[in-house]
Amino acid sequence: MQATSKVEIITVTANTSNNTIVVVWRLEGRVNLPFKPKIKPYVVTTTFGIDSSSGLINSQLDEFAVPGWDLLLSTFLGAGFGAAPARPVEQLKAAAAAGQKLQ
Repeated sequence: MQATSKVEIITVTANTSNNTIVVVWRLEGRVNLPFKPKIKPYVVTTTFGIDSSSGLINSQLDEFAVPGWDLLLSTFLGAGFGAAPARPVEQLKAAAAAGQKLQ
């Protein structure tokens, strides 16, 4: 649900050697089901491939910090199930700046 979802950028890195842009971001919100279950916050790394001739994005790869089954089950069983929820974005940004693991 867009009204109850929040996306926060942690880092953006351009890599000219392999024509990619890597965006690490945090997502939290609710699922658009009748009882509006909450999804625990999690981190996603999106890698955009850039076409060297046009400069346009030609691919996208999303990697989730927790498995999809964990997100699904924790939606129904509560955030205490499975992997811990992602830390607040301010803490994740500080960890990224210090070269630490984000999840």
